[in-house]
Amino acid sequence: MTGLLGRSRRLLGPFALAVTAAWLCGCGKADEDKRPGSAEQFSLKDYLCTITPAECHRKALQSLYLAPPDAIYETTLGGKAFHIPMGYIGEIQVMSSGELRDQELFLNALGPEMQPRSTENIREFIRNGQRPALVRFNVMSVKSVGSLPWWEGTVDEAVKDHIERLTARKRYPDKYGLQHWGVDYARARFAKPCEFEGEMQQCGMERQDDLYVPIDVHGGARYMKCASWLYLKTNSVDKELAMSLEEREVYYQSDEYKKRGGWHMNINPHCNHYFYHEHLNARVRLSYHLSLLPHWQQMEERTRALLDAALSAASAAQMVKPPR
Repeated sequence: MTGLLGRSRRLLGPFALAVTAAWLCGCGKADEDKRPGSAEQFSLKDYLCTITPAECHRKALQSLYLAPPDAIYETTLGGKAFHIPMGYIGEIQVMSSGELRDQELFLNALGPEMQPRSTENIREFIRNGQRPALVRFNVMSVKSVGSLPWWEGTVDEAVKDHIERLTARKRYPDKYGLQHWGVDYARARFAKPCEFEGEMQQCGMERQDDLYVPIDVHGGARYMKCASWLYLKTNSVDKELAMSLEEREVYYQSDEYKKRGGWHMNINPHCNHYFYHEHLNARVRLSYHLSLLPHWQQMEERTRALLDAALSAASAAQMVKPPR
């Protein structure tokens, strides 16, 4: 992995900056530069130590969270050069061992707009407790298997296997442009999703993730495995996402929120959204809160645009690099 922990390139060249800006536009005004060692930097570091006291003194994490707004993380993926704004880099990426280099990339953003981390929204990324707007994504380079690409050889198999192994499987009404397969709880009440702590023996042993597949057959090569739709019936995350950042901070400290009971999955139901990126020959997995599923197309399109921009930025930087 080259340029470990995000070498800051302030002069990427006009084309590289244009490519990156094309993705970042609409994500909010860029933060003003803060000089290393300035009061603003120390304030942010102190805040990190308040939130994550056991981790904040690690140099890798400081380099990640205290990086200037224009810092670029340089790496390779499947042998292809990759330059991406530091605001998208996840903790796992900078803490990972050399075994993952060139094979996987760990990123995160705030969806469905897929905004990068900044000084204004950093609490959404590092808060102890709920982070319903956070989207984590993993990009994994893959190889072809025989005459078929790896993806074509696995997606159909994964979808069919999941449907076949569902307890009392049921085809629910289509939604969000997706087929919806899940458990028929009227026929299998013993398989109900867990709502409260201590229920795992009664409800946690069956395959319960719902499956979503595009209705349009030409929209294949993607699918989502999500926690049961029943979790949204008692979930307050839509209200939380409608709040401002400041309002959410207050709400998560309130007695109303602290008194809420329930099992973790009931409070934070997940979706794992898989698709294939042709230019990278890579599998991408987006992980997000179930309430964000209606925006799956927007999140996938923005993720593709981000990855394409990272490839283009690296190519542009190589073109403008002066000869040795």
